[in-house]
Amino acid sequence: MPDRFDFKRIAADGHDLRFTDDAGVDLTYEIETLTPRGALIWLRLPKVEVGTVAKATMYFDNPKASYLDASESREVWRAGFAAVIHGIEGAGDSSPRDATIGVVGTNPAEGVFGGAYYFATKQLDAVSVKTEPLDGDRSLCVWLRPDTVEGKARIAGSPGFAIDRDRAGLECGDATAPSSLAVYSWNYVCCVHHAGSDTLFVDGIATGKPGTSKDTAPAIAIEAGGAHGEKPAKRFAGMMDEIRISHLARDPAWLVAEVVERGNVVAFGPVENLH
Repeated sequence: MPDRFDFKRIAADGHDLRFTDDAGVDLTYEIETLTPRGALIWLRLPKVEVGTVAKATMYFDNPKASYLDASESREVWRAGFAAVIHGIEGAGDSSPRDATIGVVGTNPAEGVFGGAYYFATKQLDAVSVKTEPLDGDRSLCVWLRPDTVEGKARIAGSPGFAIDRDRAGLECGDATAPSSLAVYSWNYVCCVHHAGSDTLFVDGIATGKPGTSKDTAPAIAIEAGGAHGEKPAKRFAGMMDEIRISHLARDPAWLVAEVVERGNVVAFGPVENLH
Protein backbone atom coordinates (compact mmCIF):
# COMPACT_ATOMS: atom_id res chain seq x y z
CA MET A 1 0.00 0.00 0.00
CA PRO A 2 2.81 2.57 0.49
CA ASP A 3 3.10 2.73 -3.31
CA ARG A 4 -0.61 3.60 -3.58
CA PHE A 5 -0.63 6.83 -1.59
CA ASP A 6 1.25 8.91 0.94
CA PHE A 7 0.62 7.49 4.41
CA LYS A 8 1.24 10.96 5.82
CA ARG A 9 -2.23 11.84 4.52
CA ILE A 10 -3.79 9.41 7.01
CA ALA A 11 -4.11 10.27 10.70
CA ALA A 12 -1.48 8.46 12.75
CA ASP A 13 -4.20 6.43 14.51
CA GLY A 14 -6.29 6.00 11.37
CA HIS A 15 -9.42 7.60 12.87
CA ASP A 16 -10.11 9.44 9.60
CA LEU A 17 -10.48 6.24 7.58
CA ARG A 18 -13.92 5.32 6.27
CA PHE A 19 -15.05 2.54 3.93
CA THR A 20 -18.24 2.24 1.90
CA ASP A 21 -19.70 -0.41 -0.41
CA ASP A 22 -20.66 0.29 -4.02
CA ALA A 23 -23.99 1.70 -2.80
CA GLY A 24 -22.26 4.19 -0.52
CA VAL A 25 -23.20 2.35 2.71
CA ASP A 26 -20.63 2.53 5.50
CA LEU A 27 -18.72 -0.69 6.18
CA THR A 28 -17.32 -1.68 9.55
CA TYR A 29 -13.56 -2.16 9.78
CA GLU A 30 -10.79 -2.91 12.23
CA ILE A 31 -7.24 -1.55 12.04
CA GLU A 32 -4.80 -4.23 13.14
CA THR A 33 -1.66 -2.26 12.26
CA LEU A 34 -1.02 1.14 10.69
CA THR A 35 2.57 2.27 10.13
CA PRO A 36 4.45 4.33 7.52
CA ARG A 37 5.40 0.99 5.94
CA GLY A 38 1.82 -0.16 5.39
CA ALA A 39 -1.48 -1.08 6.99
CA LEU A 40 -3.42 -4.23 7.83
CA ILE A 41 -7.15 -3.53 7.96
CA TRP A 42 -9.96 -6.05 8.35
CA LEU A 43 -13.11 -5.02 6.49
CA ARG A 44 -16.59 -6.52 6.78
CA LEU A 45 -18.07 -6.71 3.30
CA PRO A 46 -21.63 -7.60 2.33
CA LYS A 47 -22.12 -11.16 1.17
CA VAL A 48 -19.96 -11.87 -1.89
CA GLU A 49 -21.04 -14.62 -4.26
CA VAL A 50 -18.46 -16.91 -5.83
CA GLY A 51 -17.23 -15.51 -9.14
CA THR A 52 -18.35 -11.96 -8.39
CA VAL A 53 -16.41 -8.82 -7.50
CA ALA A 54 -17.23 -6.62 -4.51
CA LYS A 55 -16.27 -2.96 -4.66
CA ALA A 56 -15.33 -0.92 -1.61
CA THR A 57 -14.17 2.69 -1.46
CA MET A 58 -11.75 4.00 1.18
CA TYR A 59 -11.90 7.63 2.30
CA PHE A 60 -9.09 9.37 4.23
CA ASP A 61 -7.39 12.72 4.85
CA ASN A 62 -10.33 14.25 6.74
CA PRO A 63 -8.95 15.97 9.87
CA LYS A 64 -12.53 16.63 11.09
CA ALA A 65 -13.51 12.95 11.07
CA SER A 66 -14.94 11.75 14.35
CA TYR A 67 -13.51 8.84 16.32
CA LEU A 68 -15.37 5.55 16.04
CA ASP A 69 -16.24 3.62 19.17
CA ALA A 70 -14.09 0.53 19.69
CA SER A 71 -17.23 -1.62 19.71
CA GLU A 72 -17.81 -0.70 16.06
CA SER A 73 -14.56 -2.31 14.95
CA ARG A 74 -15.48 -5.50 16.80
CA GLU A 75 -18.59 -5.74 14.63
CA VAL A 76 -16.28 -6.96 11.86
CA TRP A 77 -16.20 -10.29 13.71
CA ARG A 78 -19.87 -10.70 14.65
CA ALA A 79 -20.39 -13.75 12.38
CA GLY A 80 -20.42 -16.39 15.09
CA PHE A 81 -17.00 -15.70 16.60
CA ALA A 82 -16.44 -16.41 20.29
CA ALA A 83 -12.88 -14.97 20.22
CA VAL A 84 -10.50 -13.52 17.62
CA ILE A 85 -6.83 -13.14 18.56
CA HIS A 86 -4.65 -11.47 15.93
CA GLY A 87 -1.25 -12.09 17.48
CA ILE A 88 -0.43 -8.43 18.08
CA GLU A 89 1.45 -7.79 21.30
CA GLY A 90 -0.79 -6.08 23.84
CA ALA A 91 -3.96 -6.50 21.76
CA GLY A 92 -7.17 -8.01 23.11
CA ASP A 93 -9.99 -10.09 21.72
CA SER A 94 -11.35 -8.50 18.53
CA SER A 95 -14.70 -10.29 18.64
CA PRO A 96 -17.83 -8.53 19.99
CA ARG A 97 -17.27 -10.31 23.35
CA ASP A 98 -14.05 -8.30 23.89
CA ALA A 99 -12.73 -10.99 26.24
CA THR A 100 -9.51 -10.50 28.18
CA ILE A 101 -6.45 -12.11 26.60
CA GLY A 102 -3.81 -13.56 28.89
CA VAL A 103 -0.25 -13.68 27.57
CA VAL A 104 2.68 -15.34 29.34
CA GLY A 105 6.06 -15.04 27.71
CA THR A 106 5.99 -15.21 23.87
CA ASN A 107 7.86 -12.86 21.57
CA PRO A 108 6.54 -10.78 18.67
CA ALA A 109 7.08 -12.27 15.21
CA GLU A 110 6.02 -11.69 11.62
CA GLY A 111 2.93 -13.76 10.89
CA VAL A 112 0.73 -14.54 7.93
CA PHE A 113 -1.27 -11.37 8.56
CA GLY A 114 0.79 -8.76 10.40
CA GLY A 115 2.10 -9.75 13.81
CA ALA A 116 2.20 -13.21 15.37
CA TYR A 117 3.16 -14.90 18.62
CA TYR A 118 6.43 -16.80 18.85
CA PHE A 119 6.45 -19.61 21.41
CA ALA A 120 10.03 -20.37 22.44
CA THR A 121 11.42 -23.87 22.78
CA LYS A 122 11.08 -25.34 26.29
CA GLN A 123 9.41 -22.23 27.72
CA LEU A 124 6.06 -21.78 29.45
CA ASP A 125 4.86 -19.38 26.76
CA ALA A 126 1.07 -19.31 26.49
CA VAL A 127 -1.87 -17.26 25.24
CA SER A 128 -5.29 -17.79 26.81
CA VAL A 129 -8.86 -16.50 26.56
CA LYS A 130 -11.92 -17.51 28.56
CA THR A 131 -14.79 -18.37 26.24
CA GLU A 132 -18.51 -18.59 26.66
CA PRO A 133 -19.87 -22.18 26.78
CA LEU A 134 -19.11 -23.90 23.46
CA ASP A 135 -22.21 -26.08 23.35
CA GLY A 136 -23.11 -27.92 20.16
CA ASP A 137 -21.35 -26.91 16.94
CA ARG A 138 -18.03 -25.13 17.33
CA SER A 139 -14.75 -24.43 15.51
CA LEU A 140 -11.17 -23.72 16.54
CA CYS A 141 -8.77 -22.42 13.90
CA VAL A 142 -5.18 -21.14 13.92
CA TRP A 143 -2.38 -20.39 11.50
CA LEU A 144 0.75 -22.10 12.80
CA ARG A 145 4.40 -22.60 11.88
CA PRO A 146 6.11 -25.25 14.05
CA ASP A 147 9.80 -25.18 14.90
CA THR A 148 9.79 -28.93 15.50
CA VAL A 149 7.66 -31.99 14.76
CA GLU A 150 9.22 -34.14 17.47
CA GLY A 151 7.10 -35.55 20.28
CA LYS A 152 3.66 -34.23 21.20
CA ALA A 153 2.39 -30.77 22.11
CA ARG A 154 -0.90 -28.94 22.65
CA ILE A 155 -1.44 -26.36 19.91
CA ALA A 156 -4.60 -24.73 21.26
CA GLY A 157 -7.77 -25.61 23.12
CA SER A 158 -9.08 -26.85 26.43
CA PRO A 159 -10.11 -30.22 27.87
CA GLY A 160 -12.87 -31.59 25.64
CA PHE A 161 -11.99 -29.48 22.59
CA ALA A 162 -8.38 -28.99 21.54
CA ILE A 163 -5.95 -29.36 18.64
CA ASP A 164 -2.77 -31.25 19.47
CA ARG A 165 0.39 -31.97 17.49
CA ASP A 166 1.59 -35.60 17.47
CA ARG A 167 4.93 -35.37 15.70
CA ALA A 168 3.96 -34.08 12.21
CA GLY A 169 0.36 -35.17 12.66
CA LEU A 170 -2.69 -33.49 14.18
CA GLU A 171 -5.29 -34.65 16.67
CA CYS A 172 -8.61 -33.22 17.82
CA GLY A 173 -10.12 -35.67 20.26
CA ASP A 174 -10.45 -38.90 18.28
CA ALA A 175 -9.97 -37.14 14.93
CA THR A 176 -6.48 -37.63 13.46
CA ALA A 177 -4.58 -36.23 10.48
CA PRO A 178 -1.10 -37.82 10.18
CA SER A 179 1.79 -36.12 8.38
CA SER A 180 0.02 -32.76 8.07
CA LEU A 181 2.75 -30.39 9.26
CA ALA A 182 6.30 -29.51 8.27
CA VAL A 183 8.94 -27.59 10.18
CA TYR A 184 9.04 -23.84 9.40
CA SER A 185 5.97 -24.01 7.14
CA TRP A 186 2.73 -22.11 7.70
CA ASN A 187 -0.55 -24.05 7.69
CA TYR A 188 -4.11 -23.07 8.53
CA VAL A 189 -5.37 -25.72 10.93
CA CYS A 190 -8.98 -26.07 12.11
CA CYS A 191 -11.02 -28.51 14.17
CA VAL A 192 -14.73 -28.33 13.39
CA HIS A 193 -17.27 -30.03 15.65
CA HIS A 194 -20.68 -30.75 14.14
CA ALA A 195 -23.40 -33.09 15.38
CA GLY A 196 -21.08 -35.06 17.63
CA SER A 197 -18.30 -35.40 15.05
CA ASP A 198 -14.88 -33.69 14.90
CA THR A 199 -13.14 -33.05 11.57
CA LEU A 200 -9.64 -31.67 11.05
CA PHE A 201 -9.02 -29.25 8.20
CA VAL A 202 -5.59 -28.29 6.90
CA ASP A 203 -5.47 -25.26 4.59
CA GLY A 204 -9.23 -25.51 4.14
CA ILE A 205 -9.29 -29.20 3.17
CA ALA A 206 -10.79 -31.95 5.35
CA THR A 207 -7.84 -34.19 6.24
CA GLY A 208 -7.34 -37.54 7.93
CA LYS A 209 -9.95 -39.48 9.89
CA PRO A 210 -12.92 -37.83 11.68
CA GLY A 211 -13.70 -38.63 15.31
CA THR A 212 -16.54 -38.30 17.78
CA SER A 213 -16.88 -36.20 20.93
CA LYS A 214 -19.52 -34.72 23.21
CA ASP A 215 -21.59 -31.79 22.02
CA THR A 216 -20.74 -29.82 25.16
CA ALA A 217 -17.43 -28.18 25.99
CA PRO A 218 -16.64 -26.34 29.23
CA ALA A 219 -16.50 -22.55 29.44
CA ILE A 220 -12.92 -22.35 30.62
CA ALA A 221 -9.78 -20.69 29.34
CA ILE A 222 -8.71 -21.93 25.93
CA GLU A 223 -4.93 -21.90 25.93
CA ALA A 224 -2.62 -21.73 22.92
CA GLY A 225 0.96 -22.94 23.20
CA GLY A 226 0.47 -25.93 25.47
CA ALA A 227 -1.84 -27.74 27.85
CA HIS A 228 -2.25 -25.98 31.21
CA GLY A 229 0.43 -27.16 33.63
CA GLU A 230 2.35 -29.10 30.98
CA LYS A 231 6.13 -29.18 31.32
CA PRO A 232 8.06 -26.73 29.09
CA ALA A 233 9.69 -29.52 27.08
CA LYS A 234 6.25 -30.73 25.97
CA ARG A 235 4.81 -27.37 24.93
CA PHE A 236 4.42 -25.99 21.41
CA ALA A 237 7.45 -24.29 19.83
CA GLY A 238 7.00 -22.04 16.83
CA MET A 239 4.68 -19.27 15.65
CA MET A 240 0.91 -18.79 15.72
CA ASP A 241 -1.26 -16.18 14.06
CA GLU A 242 -5.02 -15.54 13.88
CA ILE A 243 -6.39 -17.79 16.63
CA ARG A 244 -10.15 -17.86 16.02
CA ILE A 245 -12.82 -19.62 18.08
CA SER A 246 -16.41 -19.89 16.83
CA HIS A 247 -19.60 -21.17 18.41
CA LEU A 248 -20.72 -22.68 15.10
CA ALA A 249 -19.31 -25.19 12.62
CA ARG A 250 -17.45 -23.43 9.84
CA ASP A 251 -18.26 -25.01 6.48
CA PRO A 252 -15.49 -26.02 4.04
CA ALA A 253 -16.20 -23.11 1.69
CA TRP A 254 -15.67 -20.66 4.55
CA LEU A 255 -12.37 -22.29 5.52
CA VAL A 256 -11.13 -22.32 1.93
CA ALA A 257 -11.98 -18.61 1.66
CA GLU A 258 -9.91 -17.89 4.77
CA VAL A 259 -6.93 -19.59 3.14
CA VAL A 260 -7.45 -17.74 -0.15
CA GLU A 261 -7.49 -14.38 1.70
CA ARG A 262 -3.81 -14.94 2.44
CA GLY A 263 -3.15 -14.24 -1.23
CA ASN A 264 -3.67 -11.20 -3.40
CA VAL A 265 -7.46 -10.85 -3.43
CA VAL A 266 -7.62 -7.06 -3.70
CA ALA A 267 -7.18 -4.95 -6.83
CA PHE A 268 -6.68 -1.21 -6.25
CA GLY A 269 -8.21 1.51 -8.36
CA PRO A 270 -6.89 5.05 -8.77
CA VAL A 271 -6.61 7.55 -5.91
CA GLU A 272 -9.12 10.38 -6.37
CA ASN A 273 -8.96 13.78 -4.69
CA LEU A 274 -12.42 14.96 -3.66
CA HIS A 275 -11.44 18.53 -2.76
